[in-house]
Amino acid sequence: MKKIIVSLIAFLCYYSALHTQTVYFNQTYYEDSISMGSVAVKPISDGYLVVGDFNASGGYSATYLRKINLIGDSEWTEILDGDVQYSAIFFGNSFVATFDGNYFVGAERSNPSALSDFLLIKITAEGDILWKKQYETPTSVETGTHLLIHQNNGCLIAGIRQQYFNDNTTYGPSQFYILKVDSTGNQLWDATYGMWATLLYAEQTQDGGYVLSGYRYSNSTGYDMYVVKTDSIGTLQWQKTFGTNDDDGGCKVFQLANGNLMLMGLIKSTLPDKKGLYLANLSAANGTIIGQPKTHLKNNSYSPSSAHYYYPETGLIIAVPIAYGPPPIWEVAITAISEEGDILWEAPISSDTNTDDDYIRDIEPTPDGGFVLAGFNSNSPTKSWVLKVDSLGNTCGTAPCSSVEYPIGINPIQTGVRQYVQAQVFPNPVPNNGTAQITYSLPPQLSFGVVELYDLQGQKVRYQVLPAGGSSLTPSPQTQSPLNPLKGTFTQILDLSGLPSGMYVWRLALPGGYERHESTGKILVSEK
Repeated sequence: MKKIIVSLIAFLCYYSALHTQTVYFNQTYYEDSISMGSVAVKPISDGYLVVGDFNASGGYSATYLRKINLIGDSEWTEILDGDVQYSAIFFGNSFVATFDGNYFVGAERSNPSALSDFLLIKITAEGDILWKKQYETPTSVETGTHLLIHQNNGCLIAGIRQQYFNDNTTYGPSQFYILKVDSTGNQLWDATYGMWATLLYAEQTQDGGYVLSGYRYSNSTGYDMYVVKTDSIGTLQWQKTFGTNDDDGGCKVFQLANGNLMLMGLIKSTLPDKKGLYLANLSAANGTIIGQPKTHLKNNSYSPSSAHYYYPETGLIIAVPIAYGPPPIWEVAITAISEEGDILWEAPISSDTNTDDDYIRDIEPTPDGGFVLAGFNSNSPTKSWVLKVDSLGNTCGTAPCSSVEYPIGINPIQTGVRQYVQAQVFPNPVPNNGTAQITYSLPPQLSFGVVELYDLQGQKVRYQVLPAGGSSLTPSPQTQSPLNPLKGTFTQILDLSGLPSGMYVWRLALPGGYERHESTGKILVSEK
């Protein structure tokens, strides 16, 4: 029993350390004879759930769920669906949490006697399948699954539909396709839009409708960015193409906090053999461009990937564009973009030395202020790729690697040693005319601490006293002390108004003798 208790204490200390410090990892997962990709990831309390697909010998392929721990080590893998001549091509939003604590996985399924159909699987966090439904259509193929969850646990499935004729030997034009189902997967309605159109992203808008985005081809202008806006039951409200008279590319469109839409796409430049990252604000009412679009050029082509995360409180967009040119130029970079279309910073990432085949399909925020990303490297055999970075895109290096960064002045938590001080500042980034919150704990002998803010030149620009009181989150009255009677975790408002935009270092400063308990971190004040 004593050994069990000691082991439990050690695990809890280790788990606490990973949640209060910055954790980095960069890992790939594959087998020599199997091509395996990952396309979606979700943080959970003790690690991450990753969804992807693999192809094995004999024509077998499958959709799988992998559980990895907080430093990227694989713990288990479950096959969610598999068969011969099975197809599973995902995007990042093909894996969504439901409001009852479970998950939906959107996939595609085919067999030798049928065309590809949408497949919806409901699972638990442990990989148990609650139910699965295939939406069979004998004369059409459906691919490119996206999922939008609704409050009643219903779901919108979005992708591409293409009709087949003459015993499946002739096909018609591809179209945007959406299918609405209820909480048990029963079909409610469906709709198609456009001709020779490929869907790359779908999102529900503030009015309850949907915005669908991707690309469309026409004889007159080649490939163009294509956007469709519908109401809540799929009725078309407007559709527009964006681009030049030459071949442009696809786009993804999402809604900003002010109600406008942000378009991120690929546009042909006036420079020969150049395509640029195209950023524009659109009216949600009719799709017209608001203000001046911005184009950014890099190498021969600079385009958005299918992964982004948007902070409505600050207006910051974290995306993962790809810049490429003649081999071996290929750069995938975590990139911060403003709502106005300006690039604020970039942090290149790669799976290993073969960077010319790296792709990211999903990015999700993590509790420590960083991000976890899922994708793949398509060099044979294709490798599943998952990495954890901090708020500025920094990680431990190329795969395989993992590390834990302990803030200056803090020793790593050791087994059996209690760590009294923990602190976290949020939101991060924060607007320069707003406020943030700091959640913190103090040693029981102290009645207050001080949070200090430094610029990158090491100059202290602000400080604030933090009492052992305020709004207590986890009080412990049974262990009171005269100076810190609650001995709990507290939260206070930080005044960050008037600070110039940029990166700062915060430090929870304590009196002499308590330096080993200090906590520190980085915070970004945005231009908003």
